[in-house]
Amino acid sequence: MKYFPISIDTQNKNILVIGGGDTAAEKIRHLLKSDFKIYCIADDFSQEVLQLSSDNPEKLLLKGKFLDENFVFFGYDYVIIATGDTALNRSLTERAKKSDIPFYRADNIGESTFRFNEIVEFGGLTVSILSEGISNQVLKQMSKDIENVLLKYDVEKLTLLNMIKTTLILRNHPDVEGEIEKLSKSNVAVIKQYKETLERTDVDMIEEFKQDGANIKKQKEEEKEKLLEKSEEESNDLSQNSIPEENTENIDIKDLDLENKIIYDEKK
Repeated sequence: MKYFPISIDTQNKNILVIGGGDTAAEKIRHLLKSDFKIYCIADDFSQEVLQLSSDNPEKLLLKGKFLDENFVFFGYDYVIIATGDTALNRSLTERAKKSDIPFYRADNIGESTFRFNEIVEFGGLTVSILSEGISNQVLKQMSKDIENVLLKYDVEKLTLLNMIKTTLILRNHPDVEGEIEKLSKSNVAVIKQYKETLERTDVDMIEEFKQDGANIKKQKEEEKEKLLEKSEEESNDLSQNSIPEENTENIDIKDLDLENKIIYDEKK
């Protein structure tokens, strides 16, 4: 496999499209799905290229310039060579090689250092098809078939799983794929709850732990106060119901029992 399917980071990258015809327009349509800053230079632009620039003024910049074999380009990360002049394309290709800039040559794809894949997007999922000489019509039909298969999946669920996977990777989870596989068998509600829990920071968890601890301490203090109040109430009840001690001072003799009265009479 000469061209290995691989994804590249397009943020803060510049790509130059040399040529303004139908082929250039086709490649620009693909590039507009990326984060590339696209520059297109040609001595003439098709109506489609002009419309694409009008619809995407911040991403696609056009510059009219006469192109010949002395044309010099620099400051770009990638180059697409798509003029209608074979000799000019050959000269630009040699210049790109000497400058060590990855390039795509539309009229001789086999000489290119990268290729364009057919792309099917669904939710947070992107499927690309790399064709080796397959006609465009067959390629488009294959893309449609793949799109129909993807429609069977829940877009919201796929999006949530993709977001969770990114977070797990950033947090150095030991088994990202295993975790995602388990989650994929759950419903959307469960996945949302998992995501919300995952997004809570350590600070949030510490604060919640402190709050829980404070609540438990307060609850225990309230229970202790209730027990003390109950103990005091029981003590008061016991004091009120106890038998008072007898006062034997100033007891009249008639209140003594009979035996004591007899002893008293004998002494008298």
